[in-house]
Amino acid sequence: MIDSAGSRDDFALGLRHLSHERIDEAIDSLEAAVATHPTDAAARAFLAAALFADARSDAAEAAIARALHLDAAGFWPHLKAGELRLRLGDAASAEDHFLVALRAVEPGTAEAKAAGESLVRARRAKARSVEHRAVLPARVRRFFARSETSGSSVAPAEARAGGP
Repeated sequence: MIDSAGSRDDFALGLRHLSHERIDEAIDSLEAAVATHPTDAAARAFLAAALFADARSDAAEAAIARALHLDAAGFWPHLKAGELRLRLGDAASAEDHFLVALRAVEPGTAEAKAAGESLVRARRAKARSVEHRAVLPARVRRFFARSETSGSSVAPAEARAGGP
């Protein structure tokens, strides 16, 4: 039988350890919470955060995947998955997770504020990313086409059309 009170105590203790950056103790407590209540997606999501903080990214990926499987539309699994993706440099995927997290909570709550702020961080990171900047808008391509042809005998209209 699952001892949900013991699981909650382990979970709360794990969060306390995690907030004080006692990573090894956080992992131990969160693993105990997951062992006593294996269907708790939030405990697995925070375990993933602790594992990532301990530089165990493969284990963190597995824990967050299991949390997302357990609660596909849940706030904590998607918020933690977004944080993990953002730290791994995948801002586009992080943005998707933060959007799901934001939609999972009531507007105006502390959780909605956290998800919204995380979404903004992901969008800023995405805007600064190389992949995002590699795709130039059409007006910028036209500008470069004009500046490249300004020294040649090709008329501007021909340059915009693709040449003579």
